[in-house]
Amino acid sequence: MKHGRTAALFGALAVTVGLLAACSSSLSQTDVQDKLQQGLTEQLGGEYTVTCPSDIPVQSGGTFTCDVTSTDGSTAKIAVTQNDDQGNLTWEIVAAE
Repeated sequence: MKHGRTAALFGALAVTVGLLAACSSSLSQTDVQDKLQQGLTEQLGGEYTVTCPSDIPVQSGGTFTCDVTSTDGSTAKIAVTQNDDQGNLTWEIVAAE
C-alpha cells in the first residue's frame, strides 16, 4: 500500500453483505464490480476501481477474489463468498498492498 491514510481505511473495512441478482448460471462481472465499488465508497469515501473475474459461476459457498485500486494508486484484494445461489454475497478486504 502506497499511502498511509488509504492503508488505514482498507484495514478498517469490516465484512459487508451485498445483494446481486444472479444472471442464469453466472454472476454478472459488471454487477459484482459495481456493487463492490459502491460498498467501498459508502464505507470509506473516495473512489475505487474493482476488477473481478469474468464468468463467475453461481454456486452457494463459491468464492472468488477481486482486485481494488484507489484513486491514489493503493491496491488491495477483496475476498468474495456467495452466501447462496441467488447472488447474495459477503465480501471483505483481505490483503492491502
